[in-house]
Amino acid sequence: MKAVPSAEVVLLVEDDDGARRLITRLLERAGYAVLAVDGGEEALLALERHEKPIHLLLTDLALKGISGVEVARRVGEKRPGMKVLCMSGYTGDEARIRGDLGAEVPFLGKPFTAPVLLESVRHTLDPGGR
Repeated sequence: MKAVPSAEVVLLVEDDDGARRLITRLLERAGYAVLAVDGGEEALLALERHEKPIHLLLTDLALKGISGVEVARRVGEKRPGMKVLCMSGYTGDEARIRGDLGAEVPFLGKPFTAPVLLESVRHTLDPGGR
């Protein structure tokens, strides 16, 4: 696995407490700085409050309130250079993001293993990644 630049920040949006804690731990152990929030509204607040660059939005699609798709759409408006990786355990959500956000937005199906998560994050962040 490639080394992680220490400055890379991931905004994680996951409304399941256990999953959010686990994903945060995995990302931090891999060297990422993580801003972890439990919903779309909190994600948008984090975008406004965090003045330094955020390199990746890692969002679940099925959130209470503002959906992950809507969060991703707003990220594109507020921070056009920020990469997006969507995740979901629901079948059909991959097709939904393809229609709503476009085929270039990567999708990570749940459940996933730690290596798959870290590989997907790295691939999305690397130049030439989606």
